[in-house]
Amino acid sequence: MRGSIRIVAAAMVFTLIVGSPSLAYASTSGTAGLPYVALGDSFASGLGLTPVTGKPVAGCAQSSGDYPHRVADSLGMSLTDVSCSGAVTANVTDKPQKTRSGTAPLQLPALTRKTRVVTLTIGGNDIGFFAIATDCIALSAAGPVISTGRSNCRSKYVKNGVDTLAGRISDTLLNGNASGTNGLTATFAAIKKAAPQAKVFVVGYPTILPDAANTPASGCFRATVTGKNVSDLSIDNGFPFTTIDVGYLNSIEQSLDAATRKATESAGFTYVSALAATAAHSACAPADQSFINGVSLRSDARLNVTLTTGALHPNARGTAFMARLVGAAVTKSLPAKVVTAVPAAVSPAPWIAAGAVIAVLALALLVWRLFVRRRRRGSAREP
Repeated sequence: MRGSIRIVAAAMVFTLIVGSPSLAYASTSGTAGLPYVALGDSFASGLGLTPVTGKPVAGCAQSSGDYPHRVADSLGMSLTDVSCSGAVTANVTDKPQKTRSGTAPLQLPALTRKTRVVTLTIGGNDIGFFAIATDCIALSAAGPVISTGRSNCRSKYVKNGVDTLAGRISDTLLNGNASGTNGLTATFAAIKKAAPQAKVFVVGYPTILPDAANTPASGCFRATVTGKNVSDLSIDNGFPFTTIDVGYLNSIEQSLDAATRKATESAGFTYVSALAATAAHSACAPADQSFINGVSLRSDARLNVTLTTGALHPNARGTAFMARLVGAAVTKSLPAKVVTAVPAAVSPAPWIAAGAVIAVLALALLVWRLFVRRRRRGSAREP
């Protein structure tokens, strides 16, 4: 009797243990399928990279090789990229951007309450940094500067000890001005209102001109010049800046980075600084180490200088690095989630059926043994 009970109990345990499916633990990406919107200027849109998307309009020179596309592909997010070369903060919030090939609509309406990730690179055009860098192109490490004839570009912006370009960072960059720049403070507030559920990552600019620690003892000036005079000037992948201007423009980059970080953190967003991480990979670095394109230009009889598209902007190597930097920040903020699931390849049905059969047989054996014992006891009592 006791043995039969043990058989039935064992059969039931077998059914519960073997017949029950085991749970498997797996992790799922914290970013897969998330709606992601990319905002910003040429450093976000991938100016000079190919292939171009033609979005939002052809004049934006946006590339499918830009860092937003790379980040979206690597993290499985659903991307809406409205970045446009030449954009200022006002083009994000309330001023459509006129380009040489069409007018790009405002970038802000791309954000909705469903947006979960936003990246933004902006501000350099608000202070005119990239236009200034173009104006600072010189004929030698000691000058003169082509656009002004001065020995260096710094002398144009630092007057009586006052740095007017640095002043634009502390004022215009943050607060805007009457000429069409909204500034970071108002732009960040508008983004927060338009996408209240989103994680916002403000991405800083990489190092374009090196700091002192990454400037060779022989200097950075590099210009393989062709042409007989200034009116017939041609430079390919050069670095045509005076020694003084290299240090000066790097100091402006440092100030821009610091001011953008402060405004970003005040808004409660995440700042992704690229300056220190790319310090050894500026346009001054050797071609196989640089993350930034050098200057390629042509000048005409009127001394109008035309730069090749993508000059002083990230090359493919630099863009890939930026994508890794941004992707790491997004992943850190939105880590993978651990979930439990029944392995699809293992079906518990056959084991449950087998356990049930064993349990039934054991129960039948128990009933049979009880019946036999009762009959024997009944036979023993008969006279």
